Amino acid sequence: MDDRAPFPAAIELAGPQFAGYAGAGSSYRVWAPAVATPELTGAVRGVAQTAPPEWNSSPDSISLVIPAYNEGERLEKSLKEYLPVLEALGVPYEVIVIADGSDHTPEVAQKYRDRGVRCYTYSKKLGRGGAILEGFRRAQFQLIAFADADGSVPGSDFQQMVRLALGGMPAVIASRRLEPNRVAVPEPPLRRSVGFVWATLAKVVLGIQLEDSQCGLKVFSRSVVRDVILRRLSVTNRTFEVAMMFHVAKAGIPVCEFPVRYVHDFDTRMPVGKAIPIMFLTLMGVALANLLEVRGIPPPKFMVGLNSRFASV
Repeated sequence: MDDRAPFPAAIELAGPQFAGYAGAGSSYRVWAPAVATPELTGAVRGVAQTAPPEWNSSPDSISLVIPAYNEGERLEKSLKEYLPVLEALGVPYEVIVIADGSDHTPEVAQKYRDRGVRCYTYSKKLGRGGAILEGFRRAQFQLIAFADADGSVPGSDFQQMVRLALGGMPAVIASRRLEPNRVAVPEPPLRRSVGFVWATLAKVVLGIQLEDSQCGLKVFSRSVVRDVILRRLSVTNRTFEVAMMFHVAKAGIPVCEFPVRYVHDFDTRMPVGKAIPIMFLTLMGVALANLLEVRGIPPPKFMVGLNSRFASV
C-alpha cells in the first residue's frame, strides 16, 4: 500500500448501478475503497466487489444515538423527526441520548421513554465524538446510527438511508455537497467555504474520496462499529467524523453518500474559530499516525496527549 495515499484505487458507482444494493430513488454514490492488505477478515477488496459483504448481513433492528450536550431546546425537534421513522420500520429499535451537559436535556428525553428513548447522563463533557462513541458502546441492535440533536436532516431522508442499510449497505452517510441543490436551508457562506476546504484536505491528506464526511447523520452495520470504529478510533473532538471515515475506508468498507435536504440550524454549537486550528492539527495527527503505523512505529506520546487535551472541543 502506498502510505502517502491510503486508497490508491477505488470504484465509484451511482445509485442502482451498484449491484446487490436496493436503490432509494436518489442519485446516491457508493465509494468502495481498494486496499492492498485488508486489516480485518471479510474486508472488501474494492475492484471486484459487486455484492453486499460480510460487514452487514441481514440486519433486522436499529439503534439511534443522539449526542446531546445542553440540547434541551433542540432535542425534541430531533426526536419528533426520527421517532416516527423508526416506529414505521416495523423492526426493533432504540434511541440512545447521551447527555453530558447541565441543562434539562434528560427531562426532555424522559418524556419519550415509552417510545424507546433512553438517556444516559455524564457529569464530564465527553466531546461530540466521545458522546457518539459512548452511545455506540451502549447500542444493542444490528444497525447503529447517529444523528445530531438539531434534526437538520429530514426524517424522510433518514428513512431512505436506513432502507439502504437494511438492504445490505454497511455504511450510509448523509451528504450536503453531493447534490447541493437539494439543501433546503444552506449554511452561511463562511461555514460552506470552511467545509469545502476541510473536505479537500481530507481527500488530499487522508485519501478520503467523500464529498462530505462531516454531516451529522450516519448509519453503520454493527460489525463496522464493533470491529472498526470502536476498535480503531481514538479521536473524540470535532475531527471525529473524518477520522472515523478514514478508518472505515482503510478497512475497505463501501461507503454510500446519500444527498439530503439539509436544513441548517443557525443556533449551531460549532465554535468555528476555536475548532479549526485544533481540527487541522488533529487531521495531520491522523495522517502521521497512519504513516507510522504502516512502518510499524508507535505514535509518540505528544500525539496521544493532543487528542486527550482537546477531546471536548
